[in-house]
Amino acid sequence: HTIMTNKEIASASVTKSQLGKYEIAFTLTEQGTKIFSEYTSKNVGSYLGIILDKVVISMPIINSSITSGEGVIAGNFTLESAQNLATYLKISPLPIPLIVAEISSGDQ
Repeated sequence: HTIMTNKEIASASVTKSQLGKYEIAFTLTEQGTKIFSEYTSKNVGSYLGIILDKVVISMPIINSSITSGEGVIAGNFTLESAQNLATYLKISPLPIPLIVAEISSGDQ
Protein backbone atom coordinates (compact mmCIF):
# COMPACT_ATOMS: atom_id res chain seq x y z
CA HIS A 1 0.00 0.00 0.00
CA THR A 2 1.10 3.56 -0.62
CA ILE A 3 2.41 5.39 2.44
CA MET A 4 3.14 8.71 0.77
CA THR A 5 4.23 10.24 -2.52
CA ASN A 6 7.11 12.56 -3.29
CA LYS A 7 4.90 15.61 -2.80
CA GLU A 8 5.73 15.16 0.91
CA ILE A 9 9.48 15.36 0.18
CA ALA A 10 10.75 18.93 0.48
CA SER A 11 14.29 18.19 -0.70
CA ALA A 12 16.66 15.35 -1.57
CA SER A 13 20.37 15.54 -2.35
CA VAL A 14 23.45 13.36 -2.57
CA THR A 15 25.82 13.44 0.37
CA LYS A 16 28.67 11.25 1.61
CA SER A 17 28.71 9.31 4.85
CA GLN A 18 31.60 9.50 7.31
CA LEU A 19 32.94 6.38 5.57
CA GLY A 20 32.86 8.14 2.19
CA LYS A 21 29.86 6.22 0.81
CA TYR A 22 27.22 8.01 -1.24
CA GLU A 23 23.81 8.40 0.35
CA ILE A 24 20.68 10.46 -0.23
CA ALA A 25 19.76 13.03 2.41
CA PHE A 26 16.13 14.07 2.43
CA THR A 27 13.89 16.55 4.19
CA LEU A 28 10.15 16.08 4.45
CA THR A 29 7.29 18.56 4.49
CA GLU A 30 5.27 19.01 7.67
CA GLN A 31 2.70 16.48 6.41
CA GLY A 32 5.47 14.09 5.28
CA THR A 33 7.13 14.34 8.69
CA LYS A 34 3.89 13.33 10.40
CA ILE A 35 3.28 10.40 8.04
CA PHE A 36 6.88 9.13 8.10
CA SER A 37 7.26 9.56 11.86
CA GLU A 38 4.21 7.44 12.53
CA TYR A 39 5.10 4.83 9.92
CA THR A 40 8.80 4.42 10.68
CA SER A 41 8.16 4.29 14.43
CA LYS A 42 5.97 1.22 13.87
CA ASN A 43 8.15 -0.45 11.22
CA VAL A 44 11.79 -0.38 12.34
CA GLY A 45 13.56 -3.33 10.72
CA SER A 46 11.20 -3.52 7.74
CA TYR A 47 11.98 -2.74 4.13
CA LEU A 48 10.50 0.35 2.49
CA GLY A 49 10.10 0.09 -1.26
CA ILE A 50 10.51 3.22 -3.36
CA ILE A 51 8.54 2.56 -6.53
CA LEU A 52 8.51 4.48 -9.82
CA ASP A 53 6.21 3.36 -12.64
CA LYS A 54 5.63 0.02 -10.86
CA VAL A 55 9.39 -0.66 -10.71
CA VAL A 56 11.31 -0.84 -7.42
CA ILE A 57 14.10 1.73 -7.62
CA SER A 58 15.31 1.37 -4.03
CA MET A 59 14.44 -0.79 -1.03
CA PRO A 60 16.10 0.53 2.12
CA ILE A 61 15.60 -0.98 5.56
CA ILE A 62 14.09 1.32 8.18
CA ASN A 63 16.92 1.33 10.74
CA SER A 64 15.28 3.73 13.19
CA SER A 65 12.28 5.97 13.63
CA ILE A 66 12.48 9.08 11.44
CA THR A 67 10.64 11.66 13.52
CA SER A 68 12.55 14.87 12.79
CA GLY A 69 11.53 15.16 9.14
CA GLU A 70 15.10 14.53 7.96
CA GLY A 71 16.89 11.32 7.13
CA VAL A 72 19.24 9.49 4.80
CA ILE A 73 18.95 6.55 2.48
CA ALA A 74 22.19 4.59 2.68
CA GLY A 75 23.33 1.69 0.54
CA ASN A 76 25.88 0.68 -2.04
CA PHE A 77 25.26 3.67 -4.28
CA THR A 78 27.55 4.91 -7.01
CA LEU A 79 27.52 8.66 -7.52
CA GLU A 80 25.27 8.17 -10.56
CA SER A 81 22.78 5.89 -8.81
CA ALA A 82 22.61 8.23 -5.80
CA GLN A 83 22.02 11.22 -8.08
CA ASN A 84 19.32 9.31 -9.95
CA LEU A 85 17.46 8.39 -6.76
CA ALA A 86 17.70 11.95 -5.41
CA THR A 87 16.30 13.22 -8.72
CA TYR A 88 13.41 10.73 -8.64
CA LEU A 89 12.54 11.82 -5.12
CA LYS A 90 12.43 15.48 -6.22
CA ILE A 91 10.42 15.04 -9.45
CA SER A 92 7.17 16.91 -9.26
CA PRO A 93 4.26 16.49 -9.77
CA LEU A 94 4.79 12.84 -10.77
CA PRO A 95 3.67 10.66 -7.87
CA ILE A 96 6.31 8.26 -6.57
CA PRO A 97 4.58 6.09 -4.02
CA LEU A 98 6.64 4.68 -1.18
CA ILE A 99 5.25 1.18 -0.84
CA VAL A 100 5.87 -1.31 1.94
CA ALA A 101 7.19 -4.62 0.73
CA GLU A 102 5.93 -7.61 2.67
CA ILE A 103 9.44 -8.57 3.75
CA SER A 104 10.91 -8.29 7.22
CA SER A 105 14.61 -8.07 7.97
CA GLY A 106 14.52 -11.69 9.15
CA ASP A 107 13.58 -12.85 5.64
CA GLN A 108 16.89 -11.92 4.02
